Order: sequence, then structure tokens, then C-alpha cells
Amino acid sequence: MNRIIDKDFCLSSYMAFRYIYKDNYDFFGRMQHQTFKGVPKEERVKVRTANEIDFFIKKQIDDLYRKHTKIGILLSGGMDSAVLATYLKPGSNAYTFRTNLSNTFDADIERSEKYCRMLGLNHIYIDIDFDDYKKYTPIVMQSKSAPVHSIEPQLYKAAIEARKQGDELIIEGDGADYIFGGVDKLLSKDWRYGDFVERYT
Repeated sequence: MNRIIDKDFCLSSYMAFRYIYKDNYDFFGRMQHQTFKGVPKEERVKVRTANEIDFFIKKQIDDLYRKHTKIGILLSGGMDSAVLATYLKPGSNAYTFRTNLSNTFDADIERSEKYCRMLGLNHIYIDIDFDDYKKYTPIVMQSKSAPVHSIEPQLYKAAIEARKQGDELIIEGDGADYIFGGVDKLLSKDWRYGDFVERYT
């Protein structure tokens, strides 16, 4: 199938969704991205209670431990990653970003240290500076063939460190805030996909 080069469409799609939602569209001829594929509807798990959420998260983590001996976590200090951290085995590695450029991560560091003490996790810091962005942004952009979100060079550096530490997989808690709440005007109605695309592209 022929690729379609349409920088305006790709940029619009990327600004709205953080991925290009149509197959075979690219920013440039020499870069071919992989279209994001969400979890198929038939594979999604419906939950109604906190106990059901707990059951299915535990089941997924147990399934991961059957495939991987060492699993680490990106522990931000926020609720999403803190909840997932409770399902990991004591002694697992927890990676937290920090920088000396500002106090941006101070609250996260304080909370993540507390979680690691409570859960018996091995706390590893990933120090981030502007040189990391210069070094890793081109690598990430070339790999994904699309614009780079500011967190992605940090994630890349964390993945390198996790591999050095022997982790076969790292998990991260991302999305509950903007899926379940916190994004103004998105939750004001139940969006049909076409309406959402039309509104945000």
C-alpha cells in the first residue's frame, strides 16, 4: 500500500491524539511511523468495583511475572505508579526522575522515597539534564518517526538504566488522570470518535 505524505494532517492528528490515527500517513517520505493500535474492544476488561480492579491488575501483573523474572517500575510519586508499585515483588527496582535544573521533581522524589520504604523497593534515580535531551531526542524521533513528547527522552534513558540493572520489563502508571478525570471539557459529554476527531483536528 502506498504511503501518503501529508505533514499538515499528521501534525493535526499528532497534536490532538499524540499519534497519527490513519494508517499509511507520514510526515516525511524517509520516515514511516507505526500507527498506534489500542487494546481491541473484545480484549478490554470491564470492571465495576474496586475489588474487580484489584483482581484484574493483580492477574495482569502475575501474568507478567510468569514471562519475566525481573520487573521494574517508573515511580513518579503520583497515584498511578504508586498503586501499581504495590503489586510488585519486594526488592524490585523503582526508577524516579530527578534534575538539578529546578525543583520540579522534588515532591515526586519525596513521595517515591516513601513508597519505596513502605514497599521494600530498590530506589534508583534517573538524573536528567539538557544534554540528555540533545542526546536522546534524535534517537527517539528516528525510532518513532514522529514528534517527540518531552517525557520520551527521559523514558528512553530510564529504559537504558533498567536494562543495565537487569530488568526485563518496566511498567509505568500513566493515564488514569486524563482517562478518568482532570481534563477540562473532555468529560462534559460522551464523545463519539468522529465528533472527537472533528473537534480536536
